[in-house]
Amino acid sequence: AHEYASTKKLHCRAIRSFSGATKSSPIPGLLNEFNWLEPRSRTQIKMVRQYHRILKMDDSRLTKKILKYDLIFGQNGVKDCWSTDIKNILGRNSLGNTFSSFPFDIKSTIYDLQKSLLLKDQTKWKSNCINMPKLRTYVKLDDFFNNKEFLFKPLTFIQRKFLTKFRLGVLPIRIETGRYERPRLLEAERFCLVCNDPHAVENEYHFLLHCSLYNRLRGELFNKVHDAEFLTWDDDNKFKYLTCNPQIVKSTAQFLISAHNLRSTKL
Repeated sequence: AHEYASTKKLHCRAIRSFSGATKSSPIPGLLNEFNWLEPRSRTQIKMVRQYHRILKMDDSRLTKKILKYDLIFGQNGVKDCWSTDIKNILGRNSLGNTFSSFPFDIKSTIYDLQKSLLLKDQTKWKSNCINMPKLRTYVKLDDFFNNKEFLFKPLTFIQRKFLTKFRLGVLPIRIETGRYERPRLLEAERFCLVCNDPHAVENEYHFLLHCSLYNRLRGELFNKVHDAEFLTWDDDNKFKYLTCNPQIVKSTAQFLISAHNLRSTKL
């Protein structure tokens, strides 16, 4: 159940390739965005599957004989045994009784193990995200414990790319680019350069909901919202709806693309 840096890098690279996220995208946010079990958790599940597979083998098989020796060593207090790792994996996930009982239902065991491991991964991602300033907006709109339904919508690659970058706080607007200016700008000084309010900080909320440059595009987006009470909602609820609701995210993603292109012509 060890964790290897190379497998985690490959895991993150696969997520970046699918989402179009850049290398500057915060890894905890990326991991949570796709809600995939981390490689370490997947390895633990495969180990339990293999343990069950070997237990089912005939006693005459060499693999089964080796497992029996391994179990004896584990019972005698040898810590570096494969069977001891299995026992610890099950024990850490409230499945300790499964180790000593055979035959056990592999389907229900794997289901419970996956559920427990995913919950642990999600809890870790949430803790890491909360402590990252770049994810200041993301932690407001995500509950960290559910699948992102919008990922299963038929978005084009460029739409998925802009939506992911926007949600993770790395779309190149001033709240993000200001951190790379020299001298580095304070967040409160990263003003929007394209709208009528010279003192408005160009953050994700301003870009999506308030910047006057995108009023026409924003009106077209809001007209596609079917909830009659939408315009009476506060900014937090509007923002979450537009960036999380699978019925509108395609239109939101297209707004982000069009608005960002328009922004580029004004700078």
